Amino acid sequence: MKYFILASDNDLPFVYGDAKFEPVDQGVYSNLWHDRKLPSGTTARVKLVKSVKRLNRDLFSVNAGFVGSKKLLEVLQGRFKSKFNPVPAEIFYHSGERVQGDFFFLEFDCWVDAFDYENSKFIKDVDGSGKVVECEFLQIDSCEVRGYDLFFLLNVDFFEPVVSMGLAEELKKEKISGFKIISTEDFTWSE
Repeated sequence: MKYFILASDNDLPFVYGDAKFEPVDQGVYSNLWHDRKLPSGTTARVKLVKSVKRLNRDLFSVNAGFVGSKKLLEVLQGRFKSKFNPVPAEIFYHSGERVQGDFFFLEFDCWVDAFDYENSKFIKDVDGSGKVVECEFLQIDSCEVRGYDLFFLLNVDFFEPVVSMGLAEELKKEKISGFKIISTEDFTWSE
């Protein structure tokens, strides 16, 4: 099967936000922690960085993970398989003005050990944790994907979603914005 990475699009203006959670403050929280989940009834408040003048995308990063628009959520909840909790989010510009539209903090729970060590070209870290820190040719072990159309890789040092060809095509068709779609073979990273 062919897979793609949803990577930051450096041709777009930089968008990033600081997420806080209510009614119970979660303190420092990251979707990278697989053993800690947001309690039921949680909502998010996201304050965008100063440089954002106008939010015009469906997916962007925050300190704790990813925020998506209602349009993106509808695509993901359609015929595609993933595992996530959409936490309602209010988005604010740095000035305090509220961004119009419906957004959700996407608490993903679809982490798989699907990095194909046999067919990828990579370097692991030297401190012994076994994480892949550099990769010049990425292959996905489709036997380990568990049927997900959107998932994240365990034991690698990047935090970008991996998507199936079907989902990549649907994202393009629906004009979901905020990232570029790169085939896994063309996606590289280094420390």
